Amino acid sequence: MIGAVVDAGVALAWLLPSPLARAAHALVDQAEAVWASDLVPIEVAEFLLARVREGELDTADVRELLEVLHAVPVSFRLSAPFLAEALPIALQLDVPVSVALGLALAAKHGLAYVTAERELAARLVALEPELDVRWLGDALPPEA
Repeated sequence: MIGAVVDAGVALAWLLPSPLARAAHALVDQAEAVWASDLVPIEVAEFLLARVREGELDTADVRELLEVLHAVPVSFRLSAPFLAEALPIALQLDVPVSVALGLALAAKHGLAYVTAERELAARLVALEPELDVRWLGDALPPEA
């Protein structure tokens, strides 16, 4: 894979135990470039904050996980320049603006959009087959 734009679900798979953790780490190791919207760390922090409120994590855990996130070799790209392109995508595909921003970024640079949400990937492929959207579990060829 030349490169990918990933969503917050992929970022969470880098940080937390997940059936997709291996695929998430392999993506970083094998793709030439891994990008994400600059909103992804905020989405990850919101998810982790919810886990603190539910008593599953404490603030020290969250600090540590955010440090791990910043150590992952991913390039966080400004999302504001893509808002004009993202809003029609969000409306047409009925997705959150954060997803539409990732799709716009990927399309603009000829990269795949990789999500940890299997249903989202399947729905996007069905609605817009020309988009290069992949579920994280299928993003890379199987190991030999």
